[in-house]
Parts: sequence; structure tokens; C-alpha cells
Amino acid sequence: MSSTFSSSFADASLKKLQMANRIRVKTITFKKSFEIENYDGLLPESDYQVETEDEFLQGVSFVGYRRILTLLHLPPVSEAAKFGPTLKVDPNDLDAAFFRDLASCDSPNDLSGNQNVPNGTT
Repeated sequence: MSSTFSSSFADASLKKLQMANRIRVKTITFKKSFEIENYDGLLPESDYQVETEDEFLQGVSFVGYRRILTLLHLPPVSEAAKFGPTLKVDPNDLDAAFFRDLASCDSPNDLSGNQNVPNGTT
């Protein structure tokens, strides 16, 4: 009976390991204030952390992940605050805002530090 229990326990542990989500964090820079869905008003020009959570695809013949969550970490609202609010955003809306910001840059020098596409493949 103990061998059945330990085998079941090992199977359950293995499934947990295979189902682990991955989280990616990158910093993007907006050179001008911008708008995004689910937020009233303009967000200021700043560096923003984007956190993306992907779940492992099971039952397929290749390694793959599906995006399940994208968070935009806003700057702190005051100097005393260590962290700012976090918004759950649609990655397509974030990409659109990012590319609008790129298009509004006046010169190639404006693009320095702004080369990470929030949710793209680059």
C-alpha cells in the first residue's frame, strides 16, 4: 500500500512541475504621455515594468506557452511610496500604445532605450 501511495504522490508532484507557469518581466520606456484601456486619463512618460505570465501548454507535441496575464506596473504616485499601482492590461492595447509612442518620436535619438516591444517577439 505504501508503494502505491508514494507512486501516486510522485505522479502528482511531477504534474505540478510540468504545470508551472513562467513569468517574464521587462522594462519599456514611454517617451511621451499615453493612454491605455482600463485607465482613465493619461499615463506619464516614464519607464514601466511589464510582467507577463504564460502557462505551459500540455498535451501537444512541442514546447509552447499561452499568455494568460499581462500587468503594467505604474510609477509610484508619491515619493514616499515604494511601489505604484498595477494595471491588468490587454497586451495588444499595450503594444498599440508603445508603437504610437515610437511613431511620435521626433528623431532617432528619441528612440534610445526604447527598443523593447512590450509583448512582441523581439
